[in-house]
Amino acid sequence: MLETTTSTIFIPGSNLKGNVTGANWLFLLPKLRMRHVICVGMPLPSTLLSLANFCRHVTIVCTDETQEEQMDLAVDEADLRNVEVLLARPASSTMLPDQPADLLLINGRNTAGWLNQHSGLRAELLRLLTADGLVYHEYVGNANPFDGEALSGREMCQFWLTPLSGEMHTAVPQGDRATTAYFRQKQLYSPSVNKQLIKRVGAALGKVAKRQSTPPAAHLAPIHNAPAPTAKRAASGPKRQLRKMARQMVNAFLDTVETAEEHLSRQPVTGPMLRRRGVLQGAGATELAQHPPRYLRQIAHADGVELDGLRWGLSASGEYSSRKLLFFLFDRQAEAILHEPSLHKDAQHGDSRSTEPGDTEHQDTEPRYIVKMVRDSVFNERLENECRSLRLLHAAGVGDAETLPQVVFAGHHDGLALVGESAVGGIPLRSAAHYTAECPYVHAAIDWLTDMAVKTVNPTGHPQEVGGVLRQLFEQFDEIYQLKSEHRTFLANQIARIEQSQAALPLVFQHGDPGTWNMMATPSGRVAILDWEAAETNGMPLWDLFYFLRSYTVGAARAHDSIAGFQQQIFHDTPLRALFSAVTTRYCQQIGLDLSLAESFFYTCWMHRALKEATRLPVKRLGQGHYVNLLATSIENRHAVQTLWTSTDG
Repeated sequence: MLETTTSTIFIPGSNLKGNVTGANWLFLLPKLRMRHVICVGMPLPSTLLSLANFCRHVTIVCTDETQEEQMDLAVDEADLRNVEVLLARPASSTMLPDQPADLLLINGRNTAGWLNQHSGLRAELLRLLTADGLVYHEYVGNANPFDGEALSGREMCQFWLTPLSGEMHTAVPQGDRATTAYFRQKQLYSPSVNKQLIKRVGAALGKVAKRQSTPPAAHLAPIHNAPAPTAKRAASGPKRQLRKMARQMVNAFLDTVETAEEHLSRQPVTGPMLRRRGVLQGAGATELAQHPPRYLRQIAHADGVELDGLRWGLSASGEYSSRKLLFFLFDRQAEAILHEPSLHKDAQHGDSRSTEPGDTEHQDTEPRYIVKMVRDSVFNERLENECRSLRLLHAAGVGDAETLPQVVFAGHHDGLALVGESAVGGIPLRSAAHYTAECPYVHAAIDWLTDMAVKTVNPTGHPQEVGGVLRQLFEQFDEIYQLKSEHRTFLANQIARIEQSQAALPLVFQHGDPGTWNMMATPSGRVAILDWEAAETNGMPLWDLFYFLRSYTVGAARAHDSIAGFQQQIFHDTPLRALFSAVTTRYCQQIGLDLSLAESFFYTCWMHRALKEATRLPVKRLGQGHYVNLLATSIENRHAVQTLWTSTDG
């Protein structure tokens, strides 16, 4: 039981925000693993690490001594033993290794122009390319700065990229108006404004107002052994209003900037300055305008699925390396592609006129398939688990094509797992939900999770085995968060109650992360559930339902911080508390779980979530984690929790 969870070692800070694998453009290539890559100019640190990971040997050709010093330092600090740093000497070609190259990367906005000025070095670099070698570079604006005369016999494909600088997060073949329109409509692109920087400024403004405020409420105190503050949260006052205003100003500013960038990118004069292009030249480049990348087609073909001729776009956003790459694959429509000269090998020197769709050209065409792919093989098991889970659910009769992605094909490319799934139509549940106890979508989601539990229940779970697994998690939890003595004893007693059950415990198929963000409201008014990487075949009862209801109640209390919102909606007499009590009671009755154990599974649910959250928190911020403080709040409000199932208010 809980195989996915128990096979994980939870290390604080092991999946921090910002530690993202770079060089996303690599996934546009026919293959990822290469013997030799030559990079002219200084790559981003994340790009350098990815190149070193995917390539047997990397040669960095620096255009000046400053670059050379910086690259030497970066290579030494990262201990990249397969990376060689050279200083370009345009007058001599002897500085280059006499080793065929699979890829020539022209990195940096000024590097293409610099190479144009040193045609001898450029010719030598191109000479080193293998027969199927590729050249990749990027530019912003209307004119391709790279003098590609020497590449006039090679195929070429250009891509619309976002954002304007930094790591590429979006790639769509240039000229594909329909796919670009879809990406814009679904916000599958990255604005050029640095959102995180602006949000940090807003947070700093909030801290200025907060600095002299009263101590935090007890439920927000860290769960460490340090004495917890006892002062109650002060009533809303000027300082809280200032913090609220700062957040509102930041969000309004971000919305304004994104809207302005979107508008300006469509204008004839300003548009070219706000367009980033990726250019791939070499064998097989042109086919990318008409077909998804070759390795996707090969893996799908092996499973009897043909992807030839499908339109496609790549979304590689996310601030965690665990986030998957997403390929969106669409049926092709006759009017979807404009075959501009820039798509072909004879357009090396032509301009790249706008092919982004205007507002009147919008096409709301849903994808046929969505392909998920890991960026690092360390996350293979998570995606493989999703593939297994979706197939098991399909076999058990859980969900259907409208409410559950169906596995279409799956495999590995160069050691990286990928899964092709049927696309689920609709809008995010967070946008459709009313956030009331009467909302039809909350009831549809509750019914979905309950139905899954009923159809997959294993009624023979041994209480001592279940308790043993929970105690194993408890020991990790205590080691990471160093619980207060009172909380440690309380949690241990809750697990003991489960162990001492006189009846067998029902185990159920568990999604593992059924927040509102992983749900869609379908066109027919049903709910679909996505992202099954954390699924458990023999999971704990009630945990999915608790987790979903927490995310929903937090959304219902938008004026409060998430913990205060949960406390207000569930620990007080509200319609959502009544719903929480009623649906969890019904769930227990339908799967045969003793209702008296609901309270114990309630606390262990937040313990489990806090363990998973620890990987995303630096050690010094463990006490600020959401779930560890939600657990502390629940323990401090234990009477309100207990009466969810022992009084007539539920």
